[in-house]
Amino acid sequence: MKLVRKALAVVRHRDKVLVFTQPRAPAIGAMLPGGTVEQDEEVLDAARRELFEETGLSGLTVSAWSPVQKYDMRPYKPERHERTFVYFAGLAGEPAWRHWEMHPGLSKAPELLELKWVDVTGDDLDLDLCHGSAVLEEIPAGAFIPCTQRSWTSLHQLSAEGVDFRTREALQAANLLEKFVATQFSFATVTNPVARNALVRSLLFGARIAAERRSSDVLRKIKAWSLGDHGGTSLDPIVQGPSNALTVADDRYADEIPLFGDKLVRHDVTASAFKLLDSCGCAHLVRRHCGIVQLRGDVVEMGHHRSFTISATPGTIFVDDTPSVLQMAEAILHESCHNMLNDILDARAVRIDDADVYFSPWRGTARPASGFLHAVFVFSIVMQFLKTAYLAGKEQGGSLEDRIRLEQARLEHAVDGTTQLIKRIGLDWLENLVFDNLNRALQEVRQHG
Repeated sequence: MKLVRKALAVVRHRDKVLVFTQPRAPAIGAMLPGGTVEQDEEVLDAARRELFEETGLSGLTVSAWSPVQKYDMRPYKPERHERTFVYFAGLAGEPAWRHWEMHPGLSKAPELLELKWVDVTGDDLDLDLCHGSAVLEEIPAGAFIPCTQRSWTSLHQLSAEGVDFRTREALQAANLLEKFVATQFSFATVTNPVARNALVRSLLFGARIAAERRSSDVLRKIKAWSLGDHGGTSLDPIVQGPSNALTVADDRYADEIPLFGDKLVRHDVTASAFKLLDSCGCAHLVRRHCGIVQLRGDVVEMGHHRSFTISATPGTIFVDDTPSVLQMAEAILHESCHNMLNDILDARAVRIDDADVYFSPWRGTARPASGFLHAVFVFSIVMQFLKTAYLAGKEQGGSLEDRIRLEQARLEHAVDGTTQLIKRIGLDWLENLVFDNLNRALQEVRQHG
């Protein structure tokens, strides 16, 4: 049986995806741009080529692509298809336009195509079986949910602002630190800029602790650590162990904070967690807002797992070790989302008035406005990750399905409070950011059940 490789282009704009129809063959129905991958052609190149040939669009950024999806085309065709869905960063185009597809060598007459945006939540759009999918909902879940790789631009832009803000802060902190420890840092070898910034901020925090406590031991560790080889070429955050960590107990943070720890050359659970985050389209978010993963203590089983961030060390997350890849991936994503929202709010000098409190379905109690806002934002993204992992078969089991239902109920319960809080804050861009995530999380779970 003939094996055919196919590349399908998924171009999103907010809740819509780009499709085309053929006026001369209306019975075929709507189709995604795409077609056959030519011999010796890369799949991404094929997706770009087909997108240009069938829509006239070029220069769009590839944000993600799916694993190969296998389809048996019988009885329609004696073929097996291996399809890759390539997701392009969004574009705000006209509601509809026409395009003439020109075939190479004029082997066929030009074909008139009508392009339009259709609602991805609709259930009445049949796509051509040979070219797209039986229905739009059968496009892999990653097309709809890949967190920061989404088609809308607000999250990208706001996230970038936050990263730039933290970079400027880190440069200022480095200047202060070099005077304080009277030495230059070795962080130039750290290629991940978020990790580099997080290292500087961690050392600045340590310097403040040393000054407050008149601690020569902390100061000695700062100097030794700043001269150490932190190296590394990976885009993933630096993973640190707890064995040589200097732990600080401080009432301001309501926990024991390890300032420094052994850098781990390899940590299998964390490495596997990043593979899972990558496959679900979330690792890009983490890499922009998490530079250090600081492991705490012994391996912790389900039900007792903790993770947190502190405002003094942006770019660092603190997490208990765990044998569960899913649990580690969720914790890393969860805390990275906290970092991202903090970065965005700080970059735009937004301060939330915590005099108001809102009932949190995650805590079962009333929480200050900032904590409630963080919970809604973070769990909206986390639930999309959990649902993507479940739909893609990365993680199966009734416990995860129950967890997704629980998070859905919590998010549904939080809608009214979120509406009141956002109205009180009165920032349109923040409303778009929060409700984009919240609505997509709820739409996804309602759509797939």
